[in-house]
Amino acid sequence: MGKLLNIDSSVMRIMALLADLIILNTLFILTSLPLITIGASLCALQTSLQKILHQNRGSVIKNYFKSFSLNFRQATIFFIILSLLTFTQIASPS
Repeated sequence: MGKLLNIDSSVMRIMALLADLIILNTLFILTSLPLITIGASLCALQTSLQKILHQNRGSVIKNYFKSFSLNFRQATIFFIILSLLTFTQIASPS
C-alpha cells in the first residue's frame, strides 16, 4: 500500500494528470464565458495541453494565463473575423 501512494507511482502521476486536466477545463470555461475571448481561451488551452503532453510541466494555471495574455490580441481578432464570416454565410440566402 505504501508504494501505491508514493508520489512517484503511476497511480499518483495519473491522478496529477487528471487534476491538471480538470483545472485546465475549468479555466477554459471561465475565460470563454465572454464569447469574444473564446479564441484566446482555445489558444491557451491548446498550448497548455501541449506543455502537459511533452512534460514541460510547471504551474498549469501560470502557463494558461501566460499563453492567454500573449495570444489575446491576435486570437481575439481572428475569432471575430471568423465569426463575422460564418454569420454572413449563414445569413445570406442560397
